[in-house]
Amino acid sequence: MPISTMDAVPTIVETIRALRPASVLDVGVGFGMWGVLLRSTLEMREGAERYHKRDWAVTIDGVEVFEAYRNPIYAFAYDTVHIGDVCDLAGSLPAYDVVLLGDVIEHIPFEQGRRLLDTLAERTGKAIIVVTPRGDMAQEGVFGNPREEHVSNWTAPDFRRWPNARVRTVSRRTLVALIPTGATDARLVNPFRGRFVGRLRSLASRVLARLIGRRRLARLARGAGS
Repeated sequence: MPISTMDAVPTIVETIRALRPASVLDVGVGFGMWGVLLRSTLEMREGAERYHKRDWAVTIDGVEVFEAYRNPIYAFAYDTVHIGDVCDLAGSLPAYDVVLLGDVIEHIPFEQGRRLLDTLAERTGKAIIVVTPRGDMAQEGVFGNPREEHVSNWTAPDFRRWPNARVRTVSRRTLVALIPTGATDARLVNPFRGRFVGRLRSLASRVLARLIGRRRLARLARGAGS
């Protein structure tokens, strides 16, 4: 589809806001939805307030394989949109802080998709974000675009290939994977830090409960001996 999964939008926006990138590559521009959302998220966040295009400071580029999707949003929201197959272009593109593949990887054969993510990981400063259907969700070409067909199926364990990758399931039908690059720690990036922080809180609660329990037992023992 020329737009990304709506269920995943809050997760992705929160993640990108936390990463605070100076440059983003949107792979699979389609209608241009992410260009607009990224501009509003990064240029008009609290403390920035860069409303007019002349004041924008974040580089947002895109890649789109189907040129017929081009529309006025491309020129408005993006600095540059490269028309072509990202698998062919990835090695020659500039480096970016964040690369977003929103409902793209399932349109690429599995092994080719893995090689693409490896190439992008070498050229990405902070993180790669991948959004893909959870489970086998068949789709043929739509909107006159044969490349809209789903040709691969990704699961959460498939992302273990990349160290420290984190995967969240959204609305039971969508996977959002955060592949950290550089010094980024995925455990500390909203919304992926939720489980990590939750585990720390749970561990702290168990330790505290044990300490309290031991102290109570000690007081009871002292009382019985007096």
